[in-house]
Amino acid sequence: MKTNYLIYYVLKLITKGQEWQYKNLNGKGDRPKLYFTQLQLIALLISILFVYTKPKGLSNEMINYVLSSLSIMTALFLSLIIIIFDKFNNFNFKGEGDDEKIHKFHMWNFFYQFNAITSYAILISTSVIILLVFTLMFGKEIDVSQYTFVSYKLVTFESILLFLKLLFVYSIRIVIAYFLLDFFILCIYAISSIFQYVSNEFIKERPNIKVNREESINDTMQEEYGNLPKYLKIIFIISFILAMLYVLF
Repeated sequence: MKTNYLIYYVLKLITKGQEWQYKNLNGKGDRPKLYFTQLQLIALLISILFVYTKPKGLSNEMINYVLSSLSIMTALFLSLIIIIFDKFNNFNFKGEGDDEKIHKFHMWNFFYQFNAITSYAILISTSVIILLVFTLMFGKEIDVSQYTFVSYKLVTFESILLFLKLLFVYSIRIVIAYFLLDFFILCIYAISSIFQYVSNEFIKERPNIKVNREESINDTMQEEYGNLPKYLKIIFIISFILAMLYVLF
């Protein structure tokens, strides 16, 4: 593949992937004033704090876990794109009434949005994998806590090069942490989008049947399992409190 084509396709993917993060199913939406959304700003802040509190970077074991997880999620997203594209090819976008036309228009936007954001998530995942491999090869042994600032009178050419090197390491680690968080945000979006799509299809085909008696889940569990669900709920709450106390103290 020619380099120009590769650069063009990657830039196109980044542009569409970011653009459709801010649009709704009507195709409307504006980019945030600060470029990042609120979730992305929080992710960026967490990334900076994480890198600051982890001067040695991620351990080899953690990097292996992250690489394995990203590989699995990338394969899953590729499968989802193929499935969605198959649904797109079999979907009839011709509608008769206004409501049906609006529904078809929303579905077209959903397919396009899901493809753009999911492909963008795969690109982020691939970038993180490359950066992690790069970190293992060159920057894993750098412990930035071993270095301190010196007076400007003691600044030398070597110290400037060292500062640039540490700044580069910090930047790479922040980018890795931010991309990971952004990737998981996109994962949640993809899952919720699939749920929304399936729910819309279910609602459209919902039988017109009225149920005279509504039974709550609590009544059903009480009837089938007695007081066991209550005991399990109490055990879960106590276990959660003990786990939090163990982590904090």
